[in-house]
Amino acid sequence: MTGDAVIGDAAVMPQIIVVPMPITARRRRERGFNQCELLAEEIERLEIERLKIENRLIIAKDLLVRKIHKSRQTLKDRAERLESARDIFAVNEEAAGQIKNSAHLNNGTLIIVIDDVITTGGTIRDAVETLRKAGFENTWGLSVAH
Repeated sequence: MTGDAVIGDAAVMPQIIVVPMPITARRRRERGFNQCELLAEEIERLEIERLKIENRLIIAKDLLVRKIHKSRQTLKDRAERLESARDIFAVNEEAAGQIKNSAHLNNGTLIIVIDDVITTGGTIRDAVETLRKAGFENTWGLSVAH
């Protein structure tokens, strides 16, 4: 029963929470969409039938918020990118409370922050660290491209 948390006599399958990398309202107005939310929606659409039946997959678009708008990373060097990716996220306490109070949340709950592209890793590192500091210890980053 690898990966399962046992509570009493019943095995509880871990919850999987997918958190799309947030963008600021300004960036959303510029683009008209958040590509990471589109990726999360595709994950939800292609969700494995067992996860659908067990209600184990949650897309948490509002759990993590970008609190600071920074200029685009594309024209910055590595050091500038790493510096500009520090302390830019916050946890939405209302969404965090709902997830923490979920009947399905257990020690095996896996939080996956998804991003479309990782260059230096600073942004996803800050996002993961922000969630871990908020008590979501089993949090990991996943990117589509590097």
